Amino acid sequence: MLSYSVISEIIQFVIHSHPKRKISLLWQLYFQLAS
Repeated sequence: MLSYSVISEIIQFVIHSHPKRKISLLWQLYFQLAS
């Protein structure tokens, strides 16, 4: 399981990243957490 600090850093990066890239990053994160 990812630690809270790693998750918060990912969230910060996703918030500030490009919208289209944001969606693909969220999908990648979702599939990593789901597997």
